[in-house]
Amino acid sequence: MNGDPERITRGLNMACDYIDANLDGRITLSDLERVSGLSARSLQYAFRATFNRSPMQWTTDRRLEKVRERILSARTGDTLTAIAGAYFTNLGDFSHSYRARYGELPSQTLQNVLARPLRS
Repeated sequence: MNGDPERITRGLNMACDYIDANLDGRITLSDLERVSGLSARSLQYAFRATFNRSPMQWTTDRRLEKVRERILSARTGDTLTAIAGAYFTNLGDFSHSYRARYGELPSQTLQNVLARPLRS
């Protein structure tokens, strides 16, 4: 990857911060270019070198982590549609990605969490 390594690292960090702050919204590569000051190609290389993922794959990973956090802290009345729907527009794709990453359907995770006895 060509360019100033400090500028690239700074841009990558800005892109990651932007992603984390906007997980519940639409994020495009153009958005990441704008906030990072890096070109699409530089972003692709930086994400691949640092995370072994494209920027959009990394965004999906962060969204999956956020949804899992929310599922694991769910309370009676919380629904998977409401939790996942805040981060993913296609719940079928979300469910497939979640299962591939965590080895169970998100509905199974939620069911297990809600079945736990409350601690006092």
